[in-house]
Amino acid sequence: MLRWILMLPTLPPEHALDSLHRAFVERVAALGFAGDIDTSYATRLTLATDNSAFQTLPAGVFFPRDEADIVRVASALAEPAFHAIYLAPRGGGTSTIGCSLTAGFVLDCSRHMNRIVSIDPDAREVVVQPGVVLDQLNAALAEHDLFFAPNVAPSSRATLGGMANTDGCGKGSRIYGKTSDHVLATRVVLTDGAAHVIDSREGAPAPDARIAAINDRVKSIIDDNRGEIARVFPDLSRYLSGYNLAQAVDAKGHCHLNKLIGGSEGTLALVSELTLKLTPIPNTTVLYALRYDSFDAALRDAERLVEYDPSAIESVDEKVMGLARDNPIYERVRDMIENADGSTPGAVNLVEFAGRDALPEGANRLDAALNNDEGGATGHYRAESAERRAALWDLRKGGVGLLGSTPGAKKPLPFVEDTVVDPRVLADYVADFRAILDEYGVAYGMFGHIDVGCLHVRPALDLTDPADERIMREITTRVRHLAESYGGLLWNEHGKGYRSEYNRPFFGEPLYGALGDIKRAFDPRNQLNPGKIVALEPERVPIAAMDAPTRGTFDRQIPSDERTAFPGAMQCNGNGACFDYDPAHVMCPSYRATRDRLHSPKGRASAMREWLRQLAATGQTTADLVPAESPLWLRAARDLGAAPTDPEADFSHQVWQAMDGCLSCRACATQCPIRVDVPTFKSEFLALYHGRYARPPVDYALAGLETGAVWAAKLPGLANTALRVPALRRILADKLGLVDPPALSRPSLPAWLKQYPAYRYTPDGWALMDDRERQRTVFVVQDAFTSFFDAPVAIAVVELIAALGYRPQVVPFSASGKPLHVKGFLPEFERTANRHARVVEAVAEHGRPLVGIEPSVTLALDTDYRQAIGRALPVQPFEQWLAAALGEQAPSVVADASPTYRLFNHCTARTESSASSRAWRDAFEHLGLVLETGDVGCCGMSGAYGHEARHRDTSQAIFELSWAETLAASTPQPLVPGYSCRSQIARFQQKTAQHPAQVLLAALRA
Repeated sequence: MLRWILMLPTLPPEHALDSLHRAFVERVAALGFAGDIDTSYATRLTLATDNSAFQTLPAGVFFPRDEADIVRVASALAEPAFHAIYLAPRGGGTSTIGCSLTAGFVLDCSRHMNRIVSIDPDAREVVVQPGVVLDQLNAALAEHDLFFAPNVAPSSRATLGGMANTDGCGKGSRIYGKTSDHVLATRVVLTDGAAHVIDSREGAPAPDARIAAINDRVKSIIDDNRGEIARVFPDLSRYLSGYNLAQAVDAKGHCHLNKLIGGSEGTLALVSELTLKLTPIPNTTVLYALRYDSFDAALRDAERLVEYDPSAIESVDEKVMGLARDNPIYERVRDMIENADGSTPGAVNLVEFAGRDALPEGANRLDAALNNDEGGATGHYRAESAERRAALWDLRKGGVGLLGSTPGAKKPLPFVEDTVVDPRVLADYVADFRAILDEYGVAYGMFGHIDVGCLHVRPALDLTDPADERIMREITTRVRHLAESYGGLLWNEHGKGYRSEYNRPFFGEPLYGALGDIKRAFDPRNQLNPGKIVALEPERVPIAAMDAPTRGTFDRQIPSDERTAFPGAMQCNGNGACFDYDPAHVMCPSYRATRDRLHSPKGRASAMREWLRQLAATGQTTADLVPAESPLWLRAARDLGAAPTDPEADFSHQVWQAMDGCLSCRACATQCPIRVDVPTFKSEFLALYHGRYARPPVDYALAGLETGAVWAAKLPGLANTALRVPALRRILADKLGLVDPPALSRPSLPAWLKQYPAYRYTPDGWALMDDRERQRTVFVVQDAFTSFFDAPVAIAVVELIAALGYRPQVVPFSASGKPLHVKGFLPEFERTANRHARVVEAVAEHGRPLVGIEPSVTLALDTDYRQAIGRALPVQPFEQWLAAALGEQAPSVVADASPTYRLFNHCTARTESSASSRAWRDAFEHLGLVLETGDVGCCGMSGAYGHEARHRDTSQAIFELSWAETLAASTPQPLVPGYSCRSQIARFQQKTAQHPAQVLLAALRA
């Protein structure tokens, strides 16, 4: 009985759909919906949050495959039986104020409707589906020397549909305007169940009857309220969205409905296609980094800087600058922003000038003024190269992540982060703004677009504390009054969202009524994102307000010790960096291959947070649970023939599905701005989950991989012959869940060392060495992958060390436990780690370098070992030792005409060891060889992930995202340090990729 109490309790998924919502899902499916429909609790939780502080559980998610699917959903909405159903469109999920959060259904076009339909370079127009990401579009436009000008910070995952719905703008808006300024036409689906075209350009076809009626109604509403519109709408360059009554009808009386769609937050129509205006790419750009003693000085200098007419002026305050010092980005910008004495400035203004073929005249005038020490800056740097400019903009874009990684329970939150005032009063406004925040005693960071008077401010609060939830609302209300007293706005570029409650007092009754009339003209039954911007039926769906449930509302139900124990899951703020569209981006491969947001760091963190909350509701915490401790063979026998689990019977099963898709590549631990470390809490979850529920058979096979390789290597010929038998391979796939098992090396590294005993470390051999030999010794720490499955690489490393004049000593093989950690065999991993540590630390006492060959294993001896046994092992990646050793020698050219090589580095090495690629490049350069480095995503193997039958298709899909195409297009010979990556190339391209050490060794011998 005691054992049962200490096992994981059943956690039934909460908030099952009621009969009406289930019927709606069935009706949409019956209409022939071709996309995906997901009502699982885990997926709904993933879309219950965005980049805001709020959390609202949707009823389910529709992922349409095309416009016809959107029409099917809208047609079901139009049926009388479903008039009470509502939904909200969602783009990249980057809203900072909950614009797309809804208790109804979500319509997410990002999974399937992400195609660039056509590009017309001559007309400078592009047609896109709403799920196309901004960076994706601009990458495709670059060859035409064009770009889509609005430049929002989360450009790597912000969709064009989402940008239209929030009227996004970002950097450069003083010159380029907002998204709605670049929308030429849209195709929309209304709640009448039909698709319509909105195109108000001269010469466009006449609108259909429904759009014509809306045009007439909108003109009538605006004509009736022109006086109020002129009185209330502020004269600001950023203007006002949601709804933009002031620009919806021009001076000639022409109606421009797309000005209303822009910033409508999905409350008026469902956008299915956009025709966008394009802009020539500036080909001459310069960026100035101006240093100041204080943020106030930087703001007060903005009015003078605007007179030079730059394309953008962005500012970063002392808080962000201080946090940047502890971030890897600082090394890229240090020499451009530091004061002469090496101190960090109080603030930095980034001033950019961009033109076609020549810089704007203002750049020369500013240059002269700065050289004459005019203005408030204490110093400046002029960045001309694209690399230097990109580094500075990354500092500015990284402001959100830097603030989000602030230690402690209080985290900077984006609820008053897009206020706007006239730039001429910005400094005084910010002083008053700071006085409000100081009165509450909250820390904060500030950065933003000071050329247009828009400032991003993130006060730090702990929303698990109800008092801080109240403070969030109080600050918002006070800042709203402050902004209006300066002739500005509370909401400027991030939408109204849960701040919609402030619409009525800002607009006044006449214009608030006009907003409602606009809403009715498009959506008479109030079915599209109701409660946002305006509440037509407050008794059914009230206006979205700041007292809505937040993440903290739910997180406070988790004991504080538990929250502290799982920082990776708890600190995710929904910034969505893991949704980066770029196939070559290293985070997150499982998301990019599946386009399933549950299979991302954000999705997994959301599932883990809810799992901890539900566990706490049973009266237990993870500290009360006991991971399985019985022998592995006994557990494997117990789990044989276990019945499949029902995801709807226990929420833990849905969490397992999310974790099972993770490759444990660890990119999230370094690439996520918040450092959401999924592999760590994944392993912890699996250890507890499988204390009760059966494991897949392949888990036990992988748990024994290192030990099994040692035994199999004693008879490699027999083992390899057996693995080639088709019947055995089918059994391995069907019964064990293992596919494409790799062949063992002949000979293995241990077998080869028997032929070259001088390279094999033994305590007796060390005792016989003289001091000179010891000083030239380099210890090689084995890993199972290269020692037993790719021994030629390990042998090349040993021989390369010797060829450089050192004495390699290969430490006897000892299992690292890496596969145990990945699969959550944590008690076994800890024991294995301690054994391995004893072996390695005994050798380390000799005081000579220890190097590892396989990046994932070598780096696990640092990260995973710190967590498991409280200390890292002193083993460095081989390339770091190599570059340092060569640096002590005079450069030597080993070939007169060297071919060019291209490094395809292991993703773990790229993310956890930032100097890895540079070290390989330096080593090649030292020997007169050319090694190109560049970005390529995950290969899809990640240890043994790709050998698991249930992951085989995803593994191949990941490989084809970037590796397959890049390898095919690579003229330089590819060099691949990672064993997983080499085996993936062998599997899918039937090619043998070389390790960099093999090329270096061959060059030296030549």
